[in-house]
Amino acid sequence: AFQRCGATVSYASAARQNEHSAMLEDSGVAIYSCPLNRQQEFKALMANVQPDVCIFDRFTLEEMFGFLVQKLSPRTLRVLDTQDLHSLRDMRHEVIKAGGDIQAAVSAVPNASSTMLLRELAAIHRSDLVLVVSPYERDLLINQYG
Repeated sequence: AFQRCGATVSYASAARQNEHSAMLEDSGVAIYSCPLNRQQEFKALMANVQPDVCIFDRFTLEEMFGFLVQKLSPRTLRVLDTQDLHSLRDMRHEVIKAGGDIQAAVSAVPNASSTMLLRELAAIHRSDLVLVVSPYERDLLINQYG
């Protein structure tokens, strides 16, 4: 979508490049390696790319890199794509593992003592924009967690 609007798209990942990386590169996306715990390399990458928008595809990546993006490029819009709320998925998984049925899992909601929920909410609050796909999760974020 960004490319159709004329934007240059870059993709950085801490994971090793694979066939998916090659597919992105073939479509005109610049691919960068972004090793964990290597701030100097990340600084160089940010200086080279100078992004207008940085999209984190899960809250853990926002935790790892969001503060550096903010520090190194304060004008960059930081977007968190939740895809799904990991704390909600984790809670449902725990209910099933404990022997609960599907109905119990679907109605389970993480409470404020959930470390994962707190981390996820913190990442949401640090981000400039958050993409939430599920209307249920959007309502949960607004009505349950504010």
